[in-house]
Amino acid sequence: MQQQKKQLIINGITIHYYIQNQEAAQAILFIHGNSLSSRSWDTQLISPLLAKYMLVTFDLPAHGESDGSMAPETDYSLPGLATFVLAVQQALIGEKPYVLVGHSFGTSILGEALGQGLKPVGVVLAGPLVFGDKLTLDQLILPDTHVAVIFTDEANATDVEAYAHDVMYKPNTTSIVDFIIDYNQVKKGFRHYLNQSIQATIFTDQIANLKQLNKPLLIIFGDDERVVSQNYLDTVFSSLWEKQIHKVPQAGHLVNSDNPETFNRLLADYTVDIISET
Repeated sequence: MQQQKKQLIINGITIHYYIQNQEAAQAILFIHGNSLSSRSWDTQLISPLLAKYMLVTFDLPAHGESDGSMAPETDYSLPGLATFVLAVQQALIGEKPYVLVGHSFGTSILGEALGQGLKPVGVVLAGPLVFGDKLTLDQLILPDTHVAVIFTDEANATDVEAYAHDVMYKPNTTSIVDFIIDYNQVKKGFRHYLNQSIQATIFTDQIANLKQLNKPLLIIFGDDERVVSQNYLDTVFSSLWEKQIHKVPQAGHLVNSDNPETFNRLLADYTVDIISET
């Protein structure tokens, strides 16, 4: 899709972002996952259900068209990445009420950002990977996946393509090619330093941060999720929108692009409800 590409300088790094309906009074800010890019949200940006909101997506450092960092040990950790979310929110959304949406490792970054003072009116976790409350990353990942490719700079092409099949409900040639392009665009060092920081437990209790927000959460899994356990959050949060964790049919880990119609309806309905309460 055609988007208006713009740039911000954050911590000396050029960050590319995309914005639609900038004059809208309410906003939705999207955070993509590890080794993806802002275009993973394309099916949300074109949805008529979300057209009344200011929609903001951006490429994380070292992803998509954003620059890499000269301080990778800091910037590529989860707390470091969270500082970029705060900066994007402050620069582009400001005092507008907004919903914060994360996908996969984007939910980990989101959880860190809440601990650094981010105050959205609502939060959406899609294919979530949030740690804390005695839950570790190893406990969340399902066996027999190729998820290791997003934690190394040395993955071979066969394993990257296999991981693309893991995360998609019905992969086709176009979606596989786009996935691999995004994967290969990630600047060398990102996955290494992210993994290093996680192994060194350089992150906060993201689940505690989410609980302290004291807002109903919208949690969405694809019904055919093959990377992350669908059930690890079943008893963690007492405040859930519609009192349930939503399982979207005909969708895998990339739930927002596998079944955008259902995902966008859930996001639109949640945003209306949560903003009306503020």
